[in-house]
Amino acid sequence: MGNNSFNKDPLAKFQTFQSVSVAGLIGITPYTVKGENTLRIKTVGAAGSTILIYGRIESEDVFNVIGTIVGNTTISIDISLIDYVKFVCSIYGGSEFEFIVSGFLPTVAAISTITGEVSIKAPTGPFLVTNATVSDVAADPLGAALAARTSISIQNEDLVDYVYFGNADVTDSGATKGRKIGPNEDFHIDLDDSNVFYLIASAGKTPAINIVEIAST
Repeated sequence: MGNNSFNKDPLAKFQTFQSVSVAGLIGITPYTVKGENTLRIKTVGAAGSTILIYGRIESEDVFNVIGTIVGNTTISIDISLIDYVKFVCSIYGGSEFEFIVSGFLPTVAAISTITGEVSIKAPTGPFLVTNATVSDVAADPLGAALAARTSISIQNEDLVDYVYFGNADVTDSGATKGRKIGPNEDFHIDLDDSNVFYLIASAGKTPAINIVEIAST
């Protein structure tokens, strides 16, 4: 299996070309695609073969399937929320084929006319800081949201344990596993005061957190 990976130009920062002759991992693992927006993937001579595209973010441990290629085709996959990818030939059709991947930012259509004014303002406040401890039972760490809230920032102050963000049924694993906030990691999200969120830690863990709510009144 050939392995030719290189940078091409600012609009195709990531590119790899592989000659695939067996089932299994294609190229290196993982490929770093931070800063990329979209992957264009092409297969040539791949009749009867199936390739799975896996992706994960920085703070996750497990790769998930984000796309599938069957036979000869060209597809584009959104990876704007993905940091690492890997490619696996799950079914090999018996004939060596070419596997070509390029990263790029899609072209935005030109806007012919813009009228009026656009004003973007930062939140005016107030803001509220809450310190709390997360347990292994999912709970709303705030009780009551800051009125007119526009966003929140959560810092996991623990240096070892993880915190998981999600809905009332959030868990630290499985189908309802929340967004993982790593040790000493900050997590930011736009969330108004009508949205309740829940946090949970792994069994027996009690990491400390710091939450900043920002409002605009």
